[in-house]
Amino acid sequence: MTDTIGGIETYLYSQYQYFDRTQIHCDFINDKKYASLAYEQEFVQLGAGIVRMNANFSHNPLKFLQEFKTLLKEKKYDAIIANATLYSLKQGCEMLVAKQVGIPVRVFHSHIANGKKNGKTLVGWLVENPFCAGNCGKILTNRWACSNIAGKYFFHNKPFQLIHNSIDIQKFSFSSEVRDRVRGGLGLSPSRIVLGNVGRLHYPKNQRFLISVLQECLSKGLDVELWFIGAYQQKWKEYQEVKKNIQRLGVQDRVRFWGQRQDVQDLLMGMDVFLLPSLFEGFPIVGLEAQCAGLPCIFNSSITDEIKICDTVHFLPVSNGSLRWAEEVVRLLHASSQRKNESQVLFQNGYTNQQNVKSVQTAITQALKKRTEDVVKKRE
Repeated sequence: MTDTIGGIETYLYSQYQYFDRTQIHCDFINDKKYASLAYEQEFVQLGAGIVRMNANFSHNPLKFLQEFKTLLKEKKYDAIIANATLYSLKQGCEMLVAKQVGIPVRVFHSHIANGKKNGKTLVGWLVENPFCAGNCGKILTNRWACSNIAGKYFFHNKPFQLIHNSIDIQKFSFSSEVRDRVRGGLGLSPSRIVLGNVGRLHYPKNQRFLISVLQECLSKGLDVELWFIGAYQQKWKEYQEVKKNIQRLGVQDRVRFWGQRQDVQDLLMGMDVFLLPSLFEGFPIVGLEAQCAGLPCIFNSSITDEIKICDTVHFLPVSNGSLRWAEEVVRLLHASSQRKNESQVLFQNGYTNQQNVKSVQTAITQALKKRTEDVVKKRE
């Protein structure tokens, strides 16, 4: 968990809203001294616990792990779940401590396929790969993944359970009334075409590519603008690269930065085409949201085809270049008929929050039951 709204934070918040909280209580760990976690107030109102760590792993890993060990002993958790978006030394050490302390259920949940590779993630791989993809000490009791490609990334040939990402389909169902309200409030003419992207302005999301796509669309005579929805800070490298491209191509008056929003569903209604040029994703929740909202979607071909639930999804490699993406935007605009509510398609394929939470609760309780039975057998 971080202090900005992203895929993992949205996934966990959506999930916790639908848990049977008479049966399952969750604590969320703030281990980087954030002023508050994303959705923290909402989590607390739902009865969740927020645990704050004083030590910092990067500054003093031994002190951090000792504090973490003490925390696990005091809380006596039944289960610990690591929602993983990269190989991480800290994450690996935490799972080792959880095994040492004796937490019965230790889940590693993969949310990424491929990933940024550097010295830091290499060290994480050296620690985590032996127990994710190997048999090192039976550190994990359960392996989960948001998609098949995400499971194979962390676990290779080891068996894993598929836990779908999901959304509130009622919230993201297309509404022409909301669309008119959003666009009317901005003074957009009916002819204005809105391209959209949702996600933190970070390197894996590859948003800088979209500035060139916007410029190519403008050069084709389209009355078009681009919306970025998601957290950003001026010091972030991807934000700086995006701004540099905007200034270089002179499209300052055609780009809107919405920042971190709680009304993403409304802004999706105001868009015309959704673009996701991410370099790697496990299974993008925003892809489900955009499909539910009936948007034509263009995804980078590196994204798993498991995300294609509706016929509105089209894949195109970013390596084909921004001109090719702009041509696909034009094609979709000409080909698109009346925008549809696709919520029932997502329901039929099992991508609603209610369906997901039932799977997660069952998986947790069954894992705990199995561990308890194993302990009894050993004692006998």
